[in-house]
Amino acid sequence: MGYSIGCTVILLCAVWLTQTDAVFDVWLAPTQLQYGLTESFYVNCSFERGPSSTMIKPLVLTIQRKTLFDQDFKNLATIDDSAGGHVTVVTTDDVKTAAVINENDVSFLSLTWRFPIELQAGAYRCQARGLDSSNGLVVLEKEVSVTGTFPATDLLVNKIVELDTAARQREDALYYEIERLERRLSITKNVLFAEAFTFNTKTYYLSRVHFSTEDEAIAACSVFGGYLAELNNADEHLALTRHLQETLGSSLGGAIDAVVVGGSDEMRENQWVFQYSGRPVTYSDWAPGEPNDGNLYNCLALWRMSNFKYTDFPCTNANYRALFVCETI
Repeated sequence: MGYSIGCTVILLCAVWLTQTDAVFDVWLAPTQLQYGLTESFYVNCSFERGPSSTMIKPLVLTIQRKTLFDQDFKNLATIDDSAGGHVTVVTTDDVKTAAVINENDVSFLSLTWRFPIELQAGAYRCQARGLDSSNGLVVLEKEVSVTGTFPATDLLVNKIVELDTAARQREDALYYEIERLERRLSITKNVLFAEAFTFNTKTYYLSRVHFSTEDEAIAACSVFGGYLAELNNADEHLALTRHLQETLGSSLGGAIDAVVVGGSDEMRENQWVFQYSGRPVTYSDWAPGEPNDGNLYNCLALWRMSNFKYTDFPCTNANYRALFVCETI
């Protein structure tokens, strides 16, 4: 083992080791880069205390590099135990790091590049700083090199063709997966909603499932790009009423009390606003005596027994047989 000793005026000595146990190592992969073809490049610096290790407590691990364009080694990244194990990345390279300082296990610092370029070729030095049994500073160093080449034109062309083919295959696979998901979405939508109808530029979906809570109804509408129907005028209300009269007279179910639409006065009693747009409800056609349930009923519904006129309705429902209507543009 070769070494040199340097001491300061306060008699703090550092032992610089050029070799030590196999527990201190630096390695990289691959050992030769092909610019434009190599997908990833990895450098790892590690230290593990062994029975004959001079260093008993690692403090700092550093990876340095000297490229073909550099005179000296330059720091790339450092993990410092005195800084709480914080990793400092000095290089401007687009590099990912992983690191840990562990007194009783393996300490390591690793760097990974995706699609390395000429700048990543050169010599890499791993440096470990720590303490010996007398609290003296110990510095371990080890170097390894990686070379790089520019591939022949035919290799690059073949790689481009290969990547283009793979991209097209994935595009085809993605197309069929999207098609499959759209079919499943359509099936789910048909289970959740009855056949839609259109009025002016809007499409309305009447639920097959019963209204349980306001949040669930809003979520069901939003999954399919819609929201609780916002009725803005008498014509829209009449169109929806006719659709409900036709639909609820069919096999969808005759035992329905109400159909919930957009509108809430939960924020302020008797000041109705639409949940989705936040606009005030300016059109209404209340059933006789409605609204009549104060703070208990803060959602808006069309009451079937009053020919689908407006009624206030509980936003969490357990007592009525109710559906809800979604609207999309």
